[in-house]
Amino acid sequence: GVQTMRVSADDSQAMGSASQSLSFTVDTTPAEIFISSPSGGEYVATQNLIEISFSATDLLDSAPQVTAALVRIQSGTGASGADPGPVDVTNRNGDQIEPLSLAAGTWRLEASATDHAGNAAAAQGQIFTIIHDIKPPRTTLAIGTPQSGNAPTYVTRDTILSFTAYDDLVEVGDGLGLGAAKVRASVNGALRAESASSALSLTLSDPDGPLTLSYFAEDILGNAETPQSRALYVDNTAPEVSINLNGPVFESDKTYISSDFVNFFTKMVEMQTIGLK
Repeated sequence: GVQTMRVSADDSQAMGSASQSLSFTVDTTPAEIFISSPSGGEYVATQNLIEISFSATDLLDSAPQVTAALVRIQSGTGASGADPGPVDVTNRNGDQIEPLSLAAGTWRLEASATDHAGNAAAAQGQIFTIIHDIKPPRTTLAIGTPQSGNAPTYVTRDTILSFTAYDDLVEVGDGLGLGAAKVRASVNGALRAESASSALSLTLSDPDGPLTLSYFAEDILGNAETPQSRALYVDNTAPEVSINLNGPVFESDKTYISSDFVNFFTKMVEMQTIGLK
């Protein structure tokens, strides 16, 4: 507070006296710092914004010098290249920051203030967590027609194979991820097709025979799905039909068979062609 110092003097010869006073202020109290945001909790990339809000007041200094920074306390799993901190936010009071620009993990805002008397103060805000997309996508495969069977599934060159990737955020099945960046499909270990989105479709022009189809997706942060596989059998060859007559026949310029054998043969053909198209 304000203090007054008075000094007086008398000479030894009784020639008179003199006095003088000086008022001055004693300041030993540092500024008080208020951090109102971030106020704790979770900030999810692309879903929430981190608002920066802090202030400092001093009894005798109307404008103490304040510095502030976001400091990461513990690392987490997230995007590569994000700022690991400390991040100077002294001149960003009132700004909003996208969580994806900061490395994943736990953070807090730390501030310090110094008044004109040199009294220093420091404060820490509440701990908050920055969450990036930590789960890989999930890819589903839809096999069009014509197709038949399972393990292997029989397909033709006209069968469309459709892949769709769903990206999760923090739990499998939440569907809240930042999005799939690519879907890849391989045949017998060799890359066959790739998309730059969450969807992919293809057909197989391979020769008749068995093959293994493998596929997986990757999200925009590089989280890759464990490859899935499906056993397929390509069949582009139509069935062949032959007739062998084993009943009573008479051959000349034409082939004659008994009526009983005709009925038997017709039934056999119907039984053998069930399921063929």
